[in-house]
Amino acid sequence: MTVSSRSLQSPTPLLWASGDPAASIPPGTIVASRFRVAHQRVWHDLQPAQLPLAPVPLPKDLQCYARAYEQNLHLPQIYDICLLETGDRVVLLDNPPLDARGELLPSLQAAWPKATALRQLNWLWQMLELWPLLAALGVADSLLQFDNVRVADGRVRLLELLPATGAATQKQLGIVWATLAPKARPAISPQLSFIAAQLQRSQAERDSAIASLNSLLLAATARQPRTWEVSVLTDTGRFPRHNQDSCYPLGHFRSDAASPNELQATDSILVCDGIGGHDGGEIASQLAVQSLKLQIDKLLVETARNPSAQMPTAIARQIATTVRVTNNSIVARNNAQNRHARSRMATTLVMAVQVKQHLAEDGNPAHEVYLAHVGDSRAYWLTARRCCQLTVDDDMATQYILNSRLLPRTAIQRVRLRALSQAIGIADASGLRPTVRRLIVDEDGLLLLCSDGLSDYQFLEESWHEFAPAVLRDELSLASATRLAMKLANDRNGHDNITLAIARYRLGPRRRI
Repeated sequence: MTVSSRSLQSPTPLLWASGDPAASIPPGTIVASRFRVAHQRVWHDLQPAQLPLAPVPLPKDLQCYARAYEQNLHLPQIYDICLLETGDRVVLLDNPPLDARGELLPSLQAAWPKATALRQLNWLWQMLELWPLLAALGVADSLLQFDNVRVADGRVRLLELLPATGAATQKQLGIVWATLAPKARPAISPQLSFIAAQLQRSQAERDSAIASLNSLLLAATARQPRTWEVSVLTDTGRFPRHNQDSCYPLGHFRSDAASPNELQATDSILVCDGIGGHDGGEIASQLAVQSLKLQIDKLLVETARNPSAQMPTAIARQIATTVRVTNNSIVARNNAQNRHARSRMATTLVMAVQVKQHLAEDGNPAHEVYLAHVGDSRAYWLTARRCCQLTVDDDMATQYILNSRLLPRTAIQRVRLRALSQAIGIADASGLRPTVRRLIVDEDGLLLLCSDGLSDYQFLEESWHEFAPAVLRDELSLASATRLAMKLANDRNGHDNITLAIARYRLGPRRRI
């Protein structure tokens, strides 16, 4: 592992201008000699290489954006703060729910009637997952305003973080859902109406409603036919002498193998990037893969045997436990070998676990994907139109952002902040905080896991379109796409070991190319 050029995305030229004063500035206006108003409340940064001028720490009313940074898959972040000649403040938001032309993505309410039952349930579950954090930050009203809740295919996106007008409760969320339930797909509409009513009652009934929504979502995944392939490669890179990356599996696997020569797909994918030199990092990453694989296999068997639907919090907790057990085994090896400070071996981790719950004896299993990560190895979701980073690096830059000490664009450019804030094997697991999240697949797409040898220098954000759309159009095999991505990464990066795993998900039966 080397120090990476870490960034979630390059500065976008299209920004959402938050605040009432921005609404009255006509298109074509140049603001502060730097920003051009493209159309109402959508601004274009004419000098994206300049760092933001916003004060840090951020004003208290804006610190909610920083504290919610780890949810940037769904939320915008502050790009800069512009002071107008009138003295009014305009907050410029990066990563807004805009398309390439600067048009707002559809609202959840507008997209709702045409969505599949699986997608409708997935959207509601994402809102439910966001609720505790936004409520704690005092901005839960952001989920209650229909114009503020946008969707990018299967992902819920918020336009802004809106301060609460009162004490936001899940009762209010239930009222909003009650307006959506009658327009839901017929197969789920009655159950959603009941769930929405439960959310408006006692805490016990709200807990029951959440469990019911989870069961309904799992049942919808079971009714949706799907196949998947997995292709995994690892390479030393152009310059390093040793490969400290480890992975599982290695090669090409399919879920619907029709012949003995085509291996069945694996239910877990692991990528680990070792730290501590050739005599340590390589060993640590191998130990992590071996330990996690054994534990996850056991967990998957136990989950499949459970006849009742398990809540994602319970599964995530069990996966996090496997990571902590693995951490302690590497710590014990370090201690036994008298390794101290920089000589201690450790590893990053990004892992995808395909969990199948058999909720009916004669039915198809429910499908969920759980992503676990520690460090700066990453997971991405690629479709024909989008490249979305699913993980947030565990490094000092993230800590500075979360604490409102720096804005994202500033933090990610400071070399000294690229150091990892946590890794597996450094210290006792009591201080380790692995991130585990559930991903419901409701569209065709590619789940890509990689070490930082591939993700450095914005490689994937700039190159995904060279292979992903062709795979999803069935014009390129997954194995060929993985080899192409590896070659491109070596040509354009190549300074570090590279490990790349791509899982191709298809809703419906597989078509051969």
